[in-house]
Amino acid sequence: MFERLKVCVEERMMSASNSDSVSSDCITNDKVAYLKNRLMCTRDRARLWLRKLNTSLPGHLGQIGDWLCHAEKRLREIPSDGYDSPGSAVKSIQQHLADLSV
Repeated sequence: MFERLKVCVEERMMSASNSDSVSSDCITNDKVAYLKNRLMCTRDRARLWLRKLNTSLPGHLGQIGDWLCHAEKRLREIPSDGYDSPGSAVKSIQQHLADLSV
């Protein structure tokens, strides 16, 4: 759902920037920035809620849910263009393992 809204806002932003005239139903750049900010806040709150839900599962399932939330967070931290070298990927994995062992 969030991705669909993001795509819609970005399409509106592109169509607004490509047109020379500003129509009354056009979304301004300020509005787009505001919507992106609100979208990120909503996404972060949904992830927090999901983490609380997963970690509240009984027994080992809660631990697994917590581990999965940490893993998803690490995956989101990976640059969109990937790593420069295998060494930097290994370093990131080792850092993640060190964080888990603490």
